[in-house]
Amino acid sequence: MNVYPYLIKILPDLVSEYDPYLSLQKVAKGAFFLFGSTIVSSALGYAFWFIISSIGGPEIVGLASTTVSLALIIIAVSNFGIPVGAQRFLGETFGRKDMKSMKSYFEVELTIVVLATCISALLVVLFRHQIRAIMGLPEDYVLVVALIIIARGLVFALRSVYISLIRTKEYAVAEISGYLARLPVGIILVAIGLGGIGAALGYFIAFPITSAILLILYIQLIGRIGIPSFKELRTKGSEIFKAGMANWPTAILITLGPQLGVIIVYGYQGASEAGLYYIAQAIMFVVFAIPSSIMAIMFPLLSGMKDERKRTMWRVIRVSLAISTPIMVLGCLYPRLVLGMLGPEYMVANLILFVLLLNIVPDTIAFGVGNLAYAYGNYNQVLTIGLARSLPRVVLYLFLTPLYGGMGAAESFLAGSITALIAAYVVAYKLRFRINWMDIALIILVPALLGILIYLTELFWVLGSILILIISFFIYAKLRLITKNDLKQITKAFLPQKLVKIGIRRFSWVLRMLYGD
Repeated sequence: MNVYPYLIKILPDLVSEYDPYLSLQKVAKGAFFLFGSTIVSSALGYAFWFIISSIGGPEIVGLASTTVSLALIIIAVSNFGIPVGAQRFLGETFGRKDMKSMKSYFEVELTIVVLATCISALLVVLFRHQIRAIMGLPEDYVLVVALIIIARGLVFALRSVYISLIRTKEYAVAEISGYLARLPVGIILVAIGLGGIGAALGYFIAFPITSAILLILYIQLIGRIGIPSFKELRTKGSEIFKAGMANWPTAILITLGPQLGVIIVYGYQGASEAGLYYIAQAIMFVVFAIPSSIMAIMFPLLSGMKDERKRTMWRVIRVSLAISTPIMVLGCLYPRLVLGMLGPEYMVANLILFVLLLNIVPDTIAFGVGNLAYAYGNYNQVLTIGLARSLPRVVLYLFLTPLYGGMGAAESFLAGSITALIAAYVVAYKLRFRINWMDIALIILVPALLGILIYLTELFWVLGSILILIISFFIYAKLRLITKNDLKQITKAFLPQKLVKIGIRRFSWVLRMLYGD
């Protein structure tokens, strides 16, 4: 029997006695690599769309992004929420050091997802003529949709085990490698005259490369991937399916939220307007990657904890908002700066970006409460938050997007975040999970007021950005919105211990100034 010697070696470093401060350190370290992967991948994606747009303009971006959006919607429908549902059992079995069961759950999850995505891709190919008739998307783009469904679905399945084991460093290496390959492939295909189809194929190529690396690393870490028995598929598959179904309608609607916006903008306003909205939305997701990365790590960790779930989750929400909100304010203050780098034609999307960035705070709180409910196994509460987020978005897309284009889609997206926040408040009350609304108000007001002051004084953007970040952190520390323990655990997660000790010796006066003795 394979005893997974590598995992047994690292288990003492990964599994704590449910100390909330150590949990934050583990979450921060895992989220750091997950967020770093998102940032680097987003930067590479930004460069990809920047070069593609400079070669072919927003229309090519619109065609390729519509192809991607359609594929992501079909993946969300076809995987039954299995990758997220499996994380609950992967995290739980890992938390109690039952590696045999964890491996079994993963193999069942992977089998179900692969079968489901392959069947979905086959249906897309068979009904490509009907898809073209309904959407107006050319058939060769529909075939690329089928390729993305299979490759991206496999990445989602593999991602769940790396997040549950908090092996996000390995995941980051794999994802960044795939995105690095995307850049030259897509640019070459567009440059030789393949246009939007070349951009879509370039986007696709990242996923098989990422999957291959993740599979190789998994085999090195744990061992070969076996085929689950019929009994395992029936028993463990039933458990995963039940957990996944609680997330499935939510996952569909969450995916519909951002992706349907692109598709409807494409349908009513054309490829160029769809390209503008897609770019603004992509920038927003870069900022949201900070809290979402932390929440992704937090979910399996909470499932494996016996105590301190509520205290740990509130701490994570508070720290996530304290990090992401000043950056959100910078995006709202200088939207033209980021969009202008893509070209003057993208400057008209500045208001769309501003509205989309306002989603960061309510979505962070809602995702945090949803993860807490999920860890307790309260699937109906998870579904409630997901429906509250996504149903208003989908309904409003149909009314506002034809009238106002990308801005209507952005407003619909924001409406869903607000209703999700309301639902999260109700769920938190039922869970007896205390949300300190005064702390949240202060986290928002500090950088927002600084941003208004800098806007009125027309301060140069470099100086304004530095002032918002530094002053916000200083006030957060003074108000204990970021505590000394928070700072200590996050620093230990990100930096080598020797460097931390040197920093404490040289900058201890800063800590005394912020926190006193």
